[in-house]
Amino acid sequence: LAVAFYRLGIASIALLLGLYVVRGRLQVRLRRTTVLFIIGMGVAQALYQLLYFAAVASVGVAVATLLALCTAPVLVALVALALGQETLSTRLVGTLILAVLGTYLLTGGAASVGAGGSVGIALALGAAASYAGFVLLGGGVGELHPLQPTALSFTLGAVILAPFVVNEVVSEVPTLASSSLLLYLGLVPTALSYTLFVWGLRGVSSSSASILSLAEPLVATVLAWLLFGERLGSAGLLGAGLLMIALALSTRSQRVAEGKKL
Repeated sequence: LAVAFYRLGIASIALLLGLYVVRGRLQVRLRRTTVLFIIGMGVAQALYQLLYFAAVASVGVAVATLLALCTAPVLVALVALALGQETLSTRLVGTLILAVLGTYLLTGGAASVGAGGSVGIALALGAAASYAGFVLLGGGVGELHPLQPTALSFTLGAVILAPFVVNEVVSEVPTLASSSLLLYLGLVPTALSYTLFVWGLRGVSSSSASILSLAEPLVATVLAWLLFGERLGSAGLLGAGLLMIALALSTRSQRVAEGKKL
């Protein structure tokens, strides 16, 4: 939990500084809906961190990441369809089926979830719902510079997490080695990647963006295998292949949609 707090806190400082450099100031006159979206993004990010890291501790990196991020596209698509933001198509259904099947095979090919697996799976699915909320809300703040909603939502997320970790943060000062890792987590896979993600939401649909983010669990699974020795059998490799096909289909679908607009 302290890692999640440091991650968001470091990212918030970097993003606010970056926003000042790029824009000179915050855009203070925001629509009420935009403010609510940013608040929702902050709450969703805090919940995602809470639930995801708890799931990692319970079922391991590979299973937690795969469930948290690979279930999210299905949730995003269902909500977008229910709200009329997207239309049901054969390509979308096929892509989601491949993504879900790939997730199942990858999860089955990863390390065993252990005795407490049901709790860990529930935590990971809760993280998936939080992540889906962040994606859907992020699509509604397109009038702002991408640094602003990311910086404000991450700052709010860090504030929400602070009461849970204040004792640990005060009593345990990170070592030099852990500080460098925390700095990397805050700057690269948090501040930089989420800014690019929110920026990308302007040009693609929410479901396409969430499906394309499946590149992350693929990389996480490979790293978990290389660094932590988490097993990935033939079924997991097949699942990885199906997810790669889903990524390709989603990319092609987005290009076709752009071509129709032109």
